[in-house]
Amino acid sequence: MMPRLRWPLVVLLASIGLTGLAAVEARRVVHSQRAVAERALREYASVAAWTYAQRVIDTLDLIEREVIGAVNHGDQMHMGRSVPPARALAHYLPWNDRCMCHQPRVGPVPDAFFTFKIGEKQLDVGLNTHDDGTEGRDVDRTMPTPVPAPAARVSSAAEERWLVDSLTRRVRRLGSVDHGFTLVVGQVEGAPRIVIYTLMPTSRGDTMVYGARYSRRAVSGVLQGVLGGSGLLPATFTAGRRNRDILAVRVRDQAGNLLFESERGAASPLEAHVTLPARAGLLAVDAMIRPEVAGTLIVGGLPRSRLPFLFGLLGLAAALSIVAVIHLRRERELARLRAGPRERRSGATARSS
Repeated sequence: MMPRLRWPLVVLLASIGLTGLAAVEARRVVHSQRAVAERALREYASVAAWTYAQRVIDTLDLIEREVIGAVNHGDQMHMGRSVPPARALAHYLPWNDRCMCHQPRVGPVPDAFFTFKIGEKQLDVGLNTHDDGTEGRDVDRTMPTPVPAPAARVSSAAEERWLVDSLTRRVRRLGSVDHGFTLVVGQVEGAPRIVIYTLMPTSRGDTMVYGARYSRRAVSGVLQGVLGGSGLLPATFTAGRRNRDILAVRVRDQAGNLLFESERGAASPLEAHVTLPARAGLLAVDAMIRPEVAGTLIVGGLPRSRLPFLFGLLGLAAALSIVAVIHLRRERELARLRAGPRERRSGATARSS
């Protein structure tokens, strides 16, 4: 009888083992499915980062062409006897009757224009005398004679030295005249300095550097505007939602200084990184899929773990096993008690016979 009584316990223990194996396999399957889903989301983040970077490059190119494109072989300026001063660059921006000022169609208003000749240290600066410098530029009221230093400086003597020295080194490293446009982000006196520049070789053999300086706030507005656009991710993926509803973007300069952050302190394991080319200032772009919406971007959502359910079954099987052990013990005790009188009666019968 004893081997027969052990079978229920063996069956229950086997069920516990099978449930445990099922839990382990379910965890493996869910982990694998989740890894596939997260890999797909990281690929979407890579697409978003790359697309955002390309949009930034295209936007910078439009800004640069409009602001300093006139001196980049525009209207054969390089063939003239004289080159335009820095303050004349504002005249090539579109005129706006509303503000009675020169105003770019694309991008923010530069803080200042500047120019200098490679090989010389003197920096010519064009200041903005408009009442609201962020709205447009007013050069008609600029004094016809040079403004005495330090009022004519871009910001400080240190910044002027940085502009002349760093851009001169860049140009001389090229070995030939570059007819394109370049964004440069540097640090002067602990603050970021952001400029765009182009080169204009003259008929006399000189090379002029023309550029414009922007504030960090202005550049941050450009980067925010790119994020505020559409099409960084496929429409089937976004389901009509805006880029910023799905993505968080962070842009830093080459030294790691923050230039733009769409959401302060944003962090996500679903992140991709892209570095813009040297012509775009080597800006570093981090694009992150927001964790709170990640589950809505995959058909069916991210796989959910079935472990709580399986662990519940495992606990139930263990409880049934305990009940079975108790029941078997009671059954064995009852069988032992019943066997006692029978043995006594059998012994008595044997003695009487």
